[in-house]
Amino acid sequence: MLKRLTSIIIERGALPVLEEFTIWSIFQLKEVPSGMQYLEELRIIELLDMPTEFIQSIDPDGGQMYWTIKHVPLIKIYDKVGPNLYDLKIRMLSMEL
Repeated sequence: MLKRLTSIIIERGALPVLEEFTIWSIFQLKEVPSGMQYLEELRIIELLDMPTEFIQSIDPDGGQMYWTIKHVPLIKIYDKVGPNLYDLKIRMLSMEL
């Protein structure tokens, strides 16, 4: 229901105990939410059916926003590969701590 959302800002001190963060099919969101580096307890990020630009921005090999999520141990990326809800290809990035 957030079809026009283009950015998310997380302020320092917000969501201090958040452990999992899921972003699902927000096609106008091209970059990682600003302030992700402040979510120190975050253990898992799940990204479902997100724009290519968003996924490229977190690539450990040169993504410009990688530095904001490198403290998160596990990133799960789900790409839709068919018409049904569960027609997904799953990739996982394990970050070095």
